[in-house]
Amino acid sequence: ASAAEEGGGSSAAAASAAAPSSALAARVQEAATLVVRADEAYAARETGLARSLLEEASALGLPDAARAEVRWRLARTLKELADEEKAAGQAGGSDGARKAAKQRERSLMLESLGAAREAVDLDGDQFGAHKWYAIALSITSAYDGVRAAIEQSFTVREHFEAAVRLAPADATSRHLLGLWFYEVAGLSWATRKVAAALFATPPTGSHAEALAHFEAAEALSPGFYLKNQVCLAKCSLALKDKPAARRWLASAAAMAPKSADDEASLAEAKKLLASL
Repeated sequence: ASAAEEGGGSSAAAASAAAPSSALAARVQEAATLVVRADEAYAARETGLARSLLEEASALGLPDAARAEVRWRLARTLKELADEEKAAGQAGGSDGARKAAKQRERSLMLESLGAAREAVDLDGDQFGAHKWYAIALSITSAYDGVRAAIEQSFTVREHFEAAVRLAPADATSRHLLGLWFYEVAGLSWATRKVAAALFATPPTGSHAEALAHFEAAEALSPGFYLKNQVCLAKCSLALKDKPAARRWLASAAAMAPKSADDEASLAEAKKLLASL
């Protein structure tokens, strides 16, 4: 006898159970398609389009891991949009226009922080979630002053280290860990005094440690990021190695910018090179 003949409702129950699963699978597939399109738009510097696609994917009602993939990408895109506002504000214009650009930049970064934090909470095994949370936290903590930035510095490092651990072949994560050491190495005397007052063991880092991370990132993916070569040059200068600094700056100055961040790094590379 068939299942329907034996139990009557068993086939209907199975169909009912399968329907939600089928609908969820369809949403996950739709989100995956939107993510691919968003990645393409982001790579093409169509950040507004990337944002729209990721916000569309965010509204689909996804399982945690799939939603985390969407949210850290949204955090990345919002950070790029914030960089564009920063560049616009520095380009000139009236005081009102610059102030408005600064406010938009800050709003976008706070939104980026929220999306990245959600991604970490949803799935702590995604390196992109940790990477973009650390980036957003590092930037936004400075909005509340030196004390807040120092207090969050340990958390920032922990998430960069998590990103490196989860994706050891990702050059950008290694670069960002190097940037943390570089920024700590460059703290002013006054900031170090604040850190010493806040913590029994304040954050420490050296230019040599930063250089090692930047070199490791470059070895993983040569020429992957204009700023990494600028950072290699700046570390070399701090360590009194001008020939190495010139080589890295000349290499960086010959690269084509792919983002607003790249454009700022290219300008810095050319300015530093001209000063040597």
